[in-house]
Amino acid sequence: YLNTWDDDEDDSTNQTSRPRKTRDEELADDAFNLQAEERYREALKLIAEAIDINPRGPNNWNVKAIIIDNMGLHEDALQFYDRSLELDDSDVVKANKAQCLLRIARNRKFSDNESSV
Repeated sequence: YLNTWDDDEDDSTNQTSRPRKTRDEELADDAFNLQAEERYREALKLIAEAIDINPRGPNNWNVKAIIIDNMGLHEDALQFYDRSLELDDSDVVKANKAQCLLRIARNRKFSDNESSV
């Protein structure tokens, strides 16, 4: 169970209240949401701002990789997945990178099949 804090009631006496997000975390969340709407240019601007604020935030680099990856620039995305993994050896980022590598492999196989026709 990952606590997303959605089930917490707004109670000022609650000792386990949700930690306040930092500005770079808010920007990264907004960037992630924009890329989901395929608003990549806007997403890249926000994630660049998040990285400027906190270049050691692994999630910032993961979100940048996701944006680049979803733009179809899979090989370019790898460097940002790697940067995120340098900062935090996250299973989520490893899975994201694995999916990116799979897309690269599939694209190469498709490319090879077309050139042999």
